[in-house]
Amino acid sequence: MSLLGMEHSRSDYLYATSLHVAVKRGRKIVLPEYPRIELYHISEDLLEIGVEQKIVSGYEVKVYNAERSVCDAVKFRNKVGIDVCSEVVSSYLDRQERNLSLLDGLCEEDACCQYPQQIS
Repeated sequence: MSLLGMEHSRSDYLYATSLHVAVKRGRKIVLPEYPRIELYHISEDLLEIGVEQKIVSGYEVKVYNAERSVCDAVKFRNKVGIDVCSEVVSSYLDRQERNLSLLDGLCEEDACCQYPQQIS
């Protein structure tokens, strides 16, 4: 794997980046100095939407599926930037295993892709 033009192992790459962790809004967390962790406080009703169980380095962890990630990129496009949002959506649409029905359902459930109705 290449990181900034240098060859690194997969584990080096994992430790070079920060971990992004979603927690229930209002929960108090004490973070260690290492690894770098970025917390996202999410309301309880949205916390479990799009969660899957995966095995990572022998540990069972909860992660958001690709559809939830796309939904979040659209929802927070002003924070992550339009370029990042566009790249996330394009990458998702290029995937063979995309599930547009699931994406649509998550967007409706999370209200991330809905725009206010125009008053005529």
